Order: sequence, then C-alpha cells, then structure tokens
Amino acid sequence: MVGKCQLLTRFLLSALLLLSTASAAESSYLQADEIHRLLKNISKPTLTTGQFEQSKYIKDLSVTLKTSGTYKIYKYNADDFKVIWNIQSPEKMNVCIDTERFVFENLATKKKNILKLDELSQNDSSGLSKLIHLIKLNPKEITTHFNIQKQTGDLLIIPKQENQFSFLNAVVSLDKLKNLKQMKLKEKSGDQLEMRFLKTVENKNLSKLETASKSCD
Repeated sequence: MVGKCQLLTRFLLSALLLLSTASAAESSYLQADEIHRLLKNISKPTLTTGQFEQSKYIKDLSVTLKTSGTYKIYKYNADDFKVIWNIQSPEKMNVCIDTERFVFENLATKKKNILKLDELSQNDSSGLSKLIHLIKLNPKEITTHFNIQKQTGDLLIIPKQENQFSFLNAVVSLDKLKNLKQMKLKEKSGDQLEMRFLKTVENKNLSKLETASKSCD
C-alpha cells in the first residue's frame, strides 16, 4: 500500500511542478530573471480544479496502468499550498499534500497513511523532497535543479543533475490560459508516464481560499 502511494505521489509531484512553468525562450533555457518575472503572476492566490487521466507504461512488464479522477490545487501564496487528488479509477483513493505532509486515504478500507515532508527529505532517494520546492513556485529551486526549454510549442524540462530525480525529462503542453494540458514523463528505467488535465477551471475567488483549511485533515 505504502509503495503504491509513493509511486503515485512521484507521478503527482512530477506533474504539479510543471504547473509553475508557462514560458521559455525559443531554443534556449529560461534564465533566472525570466523565471522570477513569470512566477510573479503564477504565484497569485488561486483555486484550480479539473479532471485528470494518467497512463503509466511499465517497460519491464510491457503493461500500461491507467488512473483517472479529479483534483484541486489551493495556491494561497508562493509558500503555502494544498493539493487534493481524488482518484476514482481503478481504486478509489484520496491523496492530499500540504506544506508539511502527504496524506493517503484508501476510501474502501478507510485507512490513512501519513508521510511527513521532513522524513521524506531525510530518506529521499527519488528526489521528491526537491520537487516540493518547485510546487511552492520557488524560483531559486527551479533554477538550481532544472533547465527549461521551449520545443516546438511545448516545454522541455530537464534535471540539471541526472542522479537527483527518477526521470530523464518531461515534455509539457499548456492551454491558452497557461494551465497544464498534457505532460509526458520519460523515466530512467524506460517507463513512461502521460497525464492529461481536462476541464480545468481557475477560480480567483479569495473567499473560497480563505475558508479552506491549509492543512490536510
């Protein structure tokens, strides 16, 4: 159960970090000052909701695993956020991430697993703890760990050091409103992950953010 949750979280975090990037210079990497200007807009308080479809191809088994459901991203500011991932198929599960912890809840068994971020940082071989900084829209962390390049209308995201993350690169497509539309992740193992984000709605009504708890209950 925990292994499955950690695998799912790796995919989720890899996708969410891409929500923080919306532009890059043609055939060149996005520079630090460009990232700062970009995040000035993106880090404004918002509530983003929608549906997702995920396909995970496992090379060693030659099988494709499919997952779908809905999500909510509460972005309070550049440092405070909460993500709720409601998985509806193939197994009903809720995943909640805030600034301190991950909470996994199996809706069939009503069991919860909690993973604290400080524990993750101490025992992290996958690079998940570094992805947290990107979800927070931290320009310093983005420029430290990733190169971002525009490629035929999409964004190519490449870790600067291969041993820091489990994936080689990610190709991202954005819609007209600069919301994440599609993401393709290529892992070192040869596995591939594809995620599509559908019916995305961005709500800037601060009252809904103010009444929502910032922590995963």
